[in-house]
Amino acid sequence: MSKFIILNKRNGGCPVCNSSDGRCRTTEDERGELILCMDSHGDVPGFYYLGESHGGLWGKYKFDDGKERERREYEPTPEPQGVKLPAPERDAAIRSIIQQLPLHDIDRDDITRRKLTPQQMNDWGFYSLSKDSVLETPVNPDLAGMAIDGRHFCIKPTDAGYGIPIKDIYGDYVGSQLRIRKVKDGNRYKWLKSRKNHRRERDAVSHTAEFNELPLQHAIVNPSQGLPLFLTEGMGKPVYTSFRFDLNVIGASGGNFLSSIKTLKNSLDILKPSVVILGADAGSRVNKNVLRNYRRLALILKEWGYDLLVADWGQGSDKSKPDIDGYNTN
Repeated sequence: MSKFIILNKRNGGCPVCNSSDGRCRTTEDERGELILCMDSHGDVPGFYYLGESHGGLWGKYKFDDGKERERREYEPTPEPQGVKLPAPERDAAIRSIIQQLPLHDIDRDDITRRKLTPQQMNDWGFYSLSKDSVLETPVNPDLAGMAIDGRHFCIKPTDAGYGIPIKDIYGDYVGSQLRIRKVKDGNRYKWLKSRKNHRRERDAVSHTAEFNELPLQHAIVNPSQGLPLFLTEGMGKPVYTSFRFDLNVIGASGGNFLSSIKTLKNSLDILKPSVVILGADAGSRVNKNVLRNYRRLALILKEWGYDLLVADWGQGSDKSKPDIDGYNTN
């Protein structure tokens, strides 16, 4: 196999998940270009999913040309490997963690900078997390990020930060994403995962048991049907946007809704929004991989009966403009 090429800002980033933080890779095998994506571990429209790499660190993808599309008809798509807790057990474990772990002042200050009030932080359930965090009451050890004793966490000493709880369309907790306080290189946001070892037969992963996909963040202020729905990047941005502007918002890690397409379809079927609006990130129009995924998302939504609108305050071509959660209405 050829050498790995790091996918970063200089070469346009990862075409599968849109990330340009350098965690994803590309290389060559006997069938051409192979993309190793750290964020996606399942079907992504426009790509052929080959399963996980050894150890489960990356999802393996190829661009889906006609030959790969034909192969789909008789080859089942590999499901993300690892333990995935059922919804009730997942929700109960995360609620217990939220109750036991306080939010440190340094993390509270960061969320305050994003215009949330202390009551809103408490309502959503933000909590601080570090290698030294220990639960008095253990939770299910098969929750992604937990050690086998159900009391300690599988994170690096350098990954201290705060957990962003993730909700599904029903308002139940489906997981957490960790926002790291200090980052030298790489991604500030990480999915929690518990790797297999001599005491654990399989990894515990953040994918949902219901759809075998990474979860989408649902910040829904009004679950009534027929209301506008915004789509944004990330797990935190939907929460900040929803609280600030009283909107229904769904978010995807890296803006990659296509890797959680079954989850998105289920949510739209329930909400039946009057319109779907993309809160595109600053600089998105000058990133070819981001634009490619936006176009694919628009085509899929069109098949489902929705025209994708784009909110624009000049941020598309100007990275100095704020993203939607930082938009100033004055």
